[in-house]
Amino acid sequence: MTCILEYGIDAHVDLDLSADRLLAVCAEPIGQPLDDVAAAVELALCGPLNYPPLARATVPGDQIVLALEHGVPQAPALIAAVANHLVERGTSADHIAVLNTPESLAGGESDPRELLPDAWRGEVKVEIHAPETTGSLSLLG
Repeated sequence: MTCILEYGIDAHVDLDLSADRLLAVCAEPIGQPLDDVAAAVELALCGPLNYPPLARATVPGDQIVLALEHGVPQAPALIAAVANHLVERGTSADHIAVLNTPESLAGGESDPRELLPDAWRGEVKVEIHAPETTGSLSLLG
């Protein structure tokens, strides 16, 4: 039996499995778009599972990177909700960066900061992940 295993954005591998093998396809979950992204983010950041609230996990002066995968639904609303949460709890907007993918830039996705308040939108940096540029690499924890 031939099985196609998809991975990454557009990659796949063909597997030839014997007929006595059990195969389960576990696709990504299918859900409904959130009506209120900001409320859902606030709830998740104030009470994450088995971890302290984000406000207790950060300290003044932390450089915070919001890693954004290509194709994330409602990305500007998500970035705005997380950044607002951080700034309201004392993080300086110029200590926040959004790490975007080259695919997002090439695909014409909008600026992920578009829903941030005008007063500090420009302080939040947008970086494009470029692993081939060794001088710009950092540890992401």
